[in-house]
Amino acid sequence: MKFLQSSKGLYTLAFLLIIVTNIFILMGVSSNRSEITSSITMTERELQIPYSSNKENSGISLNIKWRVLDTNKKISYYYNRQASWLDKDELKSLGFDIQNITKQKKYKPAPKKEVFLVLEYDGDAYKTTLEQIKLDLVEKQKQGNKLKIKNATKALHVEQNSASRLFVIAAGNDYTKLREIYKDTSKYIIAKGIVKAHYNIQTKELSGYINSLSVTSLHVELKYKQILTKLTKNKSIKYNSDEKPRYKVKVKYGSRYEPWVSGINIQK
Repeated sequence: MKFLQSSKGLYTLAFLLIIVTNIFILMGVSSNRSEITSSITMTERELQIPYSSNKENSGISLNIKWRVLDTNKKISYYYNRQASWLDKDELKSLGFDIQNITKQKKYKPAPKKEVFLVLEYDGDAYKTTLEQIKLDLVEKQKQGNKLKIKNATKALHVEQNSASRLFVIAAGNDYTKLREIYKDTSKYIIAKGIVKAHYNIQTKELSGYINSLSVTSLHVELKYKQILTKLTKNKSIKYNSDEKPRYKVKVKYGSRYEPWVSGINIQK
């Protein structure tokens, strides 16, 4: 007891706690990397250096940029997290108490649940979005409104050059069943994420949306950090849609459905 009350004892205890914590972290990392469940090479469009990065920050991380295609609107933007495929039946299959949710008489926080999410890279969801934006530009050109044509042209430029091509396309509780459907591990990532069920009391409409991925960013290890350091020293960290992606990143997901960076290449 006297040992713990002394400053030396407290220091020793804190030191041991740090060591034990680091051991558990390393064990978790090792366990996750014991099996590769997905291996995909993406670009700066999908994995971006945070705008807050600066010279004083000794670490670098890459934020995962993903989207959801709403099959009703056909067009998906970064802020759109609602998915028409997350209907009442789908939410029920994920374990939401639909009957209880739709009986509420006053506003309550949207119930949420961690599930498996299927992320598709540069596939049908992105192609659908790109095609719809092209058709939207054609429609605006027919209307002859210069401002709308300008905005639609800009939207197409962003979509073709800098918008993320990583889309959440499905959700489920069983990893094995999802992987049986989405077999290509170089195209489909199956990771954990948070789904919410929103009920509009006034319209009596129930909708599901993807709140977030459980892991939202990737830490860049020291051996790859130097490759990106020169970009963080640049006057503009923000990715410019007028330039090509500056780097490619090989990302692997492991047995715990968590990602890590396994390679980075600067594009010339």
